[in-house]
Amino acid sequence: MKMTIEDWRRCSPPMFRPRPRGDEPFDPRAAAEGLSLPDVDALFRGALPLERLRPLVEETVSWLGRAIRPEWLADRLADRLLAVRAAVDGRDAFVGAWDVRGPVRVAVTRERVHLVVRIPDPGADVGASALAAANEILRLPAKPDPAKWQVRPFADVYFGIQDVAFARTWADTLFLLTDGMTVKFSLKKMDDRPSPPMSDRPAPDPGPWFPARI
Repeated sequence: MKMTIEDWRRCSPPMFRPRPRGDEPFDPRAAAEGLSLPDVDALFRGALPLERLRPLVEETVSWLGRAIRPEWLADRLADRLLAVRAAVDGRDAFVGAWDVRGPVRVAVTRERVHLVVRIPDPGADVGASALAAANEILRLPAKPDPAKWQVRPFADVYFGIQDVAFARTWADTLFLLTDGMTVKFSLKKMDDRPSPPMSDRPAPDPGPWFPARI
């Protein structure tokens, strides 16, 4: 069954909105990318027919399967997606929401995957709680090592980034933004190739991902 507006509202985790002060060491736009989306009515009103975007749908489902543990994925995942032009900071994206073990919202652009979830076991140590959520929800090759992560106050929330000189897989590009109760994980689509890690600056706009005529 295709996702409805009611499904989206029911399944989306609680959102938080960072309020930058202007003195942050990282660019707030890059840190918050994928967190803010158009309102739900605009998303559904602007959704493109998925059958016309089948190769991109399959690519998106594949990336979600690579990044997220199976027990946190919805059945018939493609049916939980909407294709929306300029949905993420002006970039075309597939967005979706479901609730299996907890509410999940995703936004997938040409270059990145963003996942927003409620932290399963929030605690007083915000960084430790967010990294424990990453270990539970994401298909990481190893448990996150807190010694290799910097989780620091950012705007009025917390930003976490890894100490990685060069990234070789998507797991090396992972970073997070959290208010202690909900967390957004972001990663770059890449596998087994050397590349600089996720930057603290917005990525250059590669242009539209979806064809002009559908």
